[in-house]
Amino acid sequence: MTPRHPQRDIPTVKGRDLPPLARHHYHPRRPLPREVAPPGNDHALNKPSGGLWAAPVVEQPGRWRPVPRQTTWSADYLDVVHPDRRAPGYHTRLHPTPDAEFVIIDSAADAVAVHAAFPDNDNAVSQLLALGGMPDTILGCRIDWAALAASGLAGVYLTRHGQRTTRYPEDRRRVPSLNGWDVASVWFARPEFRRGSTWPVRPIPVDDDGLTARQLIERLRREEYPRLRQEGVEGVMAIDAIEELAATLGIGPQD
Repeated sequence: MTPRHPQRDIPTVKGRDLPPLARHHYHPRRPLPREVAPPGNDHALNKPSGGLWAAPVVEQPGRWRPVPRQTTWSADYLDVVHPDRRAPGYHTRLHPTPDAEFVIIDSAADAVAVHAAFPDNDNAVSQLLALGGMPDTILGCRIDWAALAASGLAGVYLTRHGQRTTRYPEDRRRVPSLNGWDVASVWFARPEFRRGSTWPVRPIPVDDDGLTARQLIERLRREEYPRLRQEGVEGVMAIDAIEELAATLGIGPQD
């Protein structure tokens, strides 16, 4: 059973119980910023600003076959959506402070509990976003990440399951949408970690069937697009992401 915060009814996890984490960076000798920016709220998305981001280390994410010790960021997002930003790059292990306490979001119910404890009631920001045509993805339930950090919590761990269930929740007026986190992630509100080893990020090979990128894109268009077109907004967004990847790789549009 996931522990609950003693003063607030929210799920938490100790730093010692987080998965292995690493931070992606491009300079081999500068894995961390000189200063960690103060925590705040990203008013364009329902996510924190400032602090420091890291991602769980993975060996075999999804259908892709990465070299050892990728992260959810490099394997699930960076390599698929932005291959132009993939290399050169590096990962540096971050070892969380064992007794530091992090919020864990592993379900829609967890996100609802965190919002109940730290609601962002900045109506001026909501009105400004509404004037800009922003969707109710973020207008419905926005979490006050700055208040969460000020409470003494060390940060937030969004799991893979938590990311999937909060990316496009059906009831966005009740369940905070965390669209914009993109992958399983850990946000450090303050530097509650020590730095570990650094290793280079190498390109992820072709998929398990040995297809080239062009062959894989063509197969997705042929076999997956008909199904995706039946899945509404999420399916359209998936197709858009694949086509963005195809354009980046120099693969022409679908006939």
